[in-house]
Amino acid sequence: MKELIKLVLVAATLLISFNASAELKIGYVELNQIMQSQPALEIGKKLQSEFASRISQIEQSKKKISDKQSYLDKDGKNLSEADLKTKSKEISDLSIELERKQRELNEDATLRKNEEMKKFQDQINKVIDSIAQTEGYDLILYNGAAFTSKKVNITDKVISAIGK
Repeated sequence: MKELIKLVLVAATLLISFNASAELKIGYVELNQIMQSQPALEIGKKLQSEFASRISQIEQSKKKISDKQSYLDKDGKNLSEADLKTKSKEISDLSIELERKQRELNEDATLRKNEEMKKFQDQINKVIDSIAQTEGYDLILYNGAAFTSKKVNITDKVISAIGK
């Protein structure tokens, strides 16, 4: 009798877990696809235009240094030792200033990129949460699945919702 009760309990547990897993709704989001989508590309364009003037200034400084170095290489033989030393020091100072500007630009660009990517990630998370709530998903996974069928891939839904 005890064994019959155990058997019935095990069967009931299996039946309940089978029914629960049959109702589980799972979605999958491919983050790489989102990062290559139009909204992500717009972030890159925004940052590019934000730093365009500084990049242009750096390019002008590079050209100025290059022109001065070319002049020094060509006509340096005709300059006095003092003038040669002055011009070399000027090129060196400009090069140091250029390196400083490049380093500052890289740091600022990295900070801005991180800020924008955090905002974008927050936006992605809100969209996924909204889709999960409205469509009744129990679990939505990001990259990291060995296989997903097209049936559970909701990446296109997320991308279109981000664009709104």
